[in-house]
Amino acid sequence: MRYIYYIFFIACALSAGVIFFTQHKPLDSSSSDYVIAINDREISIDEFKKRLAAHPPHITNEEYIDSIIMKELLIQEAKRLGIDKEESFRSSIQDFYEQSLTKILLERKYNELEKTPSGWKTDKYLDLLGRTISLTLIDNISASGSDSSHSEQEGQSTLTDLFDNLSTDLKMNILSLKPGERSGPLTIFGKDLIIQLNSIGEKSKSAVHDLKRSDIDKMIDEYNKELTLQRWLDKLRKKASIRINRTLMAKVLL
Repeated sequence: MRYIYYIFFIACALSAGVIFFTQHKPLDSSSSDYVIAINDREISIDEFKKRLAAHPPHITNEEYIDSIIMKELLIQEAKRLGIDKEESFRSSIQDFYEQSLTKILLERKYNELEKTPSGWKTDKYLDLLGRTISLTLIDNISASGSDSSHSEQEGQSTLTDLFDNLSTDLKMNILSLKPGERSGPLTIFGKDLIIQLNSIGEKSKSAVHDLKRSDIDKMIDEYNKELTLQRWLDKLRKKASIRINRTLMAKVLL
């Protein structure tokens, strides 16, 4: 869900390099001096240089470029929905016009998502606490290769640990698995992986936790909402026409 975190970071934290809607220029099909074009919105080399000055140090160039693209897609979608014409938006701080717009869109989309009943998942989560879990993480690209059995063995790793210590992604995605079963392709740790649940150990007698059932319900619901939001963002990106002028970009990044 890396896009969600990058977008929220930029929407809420960045003030440098703000590009107002009046600076958005239509795409000229005969022009080749844009660095990135998202639908009919061009980002020129000068604008890209200004944005690059606000590059957060903890993310890569490609991740920052992805965040610029996703932010622009959200701005376009928010304008299509007319959020920029609403009184509630007009009263927001103008210096953060685009940041506010994308923030409102994301919050509204998130709040539109209904709570997903997760009683059985909560039961399973509580049952797995204190148990040792053995997993195999399989590279989906290797698993789908021509020599699948050989490639799959090369692209897999085994993980054995207490359920309590697993990442949130792993915890949530093994709730519906039985020993010997595999998940579908998932994006975890920035990779396209398949989870195979090998075994579930006995519950440790010394296992102690202070999680309440309501806490787990909330955790599962928020995870499901973020997953749905990520799928919406991916769909928005897939529908868009995005072109990156790598030649010009390379000159800027040198």
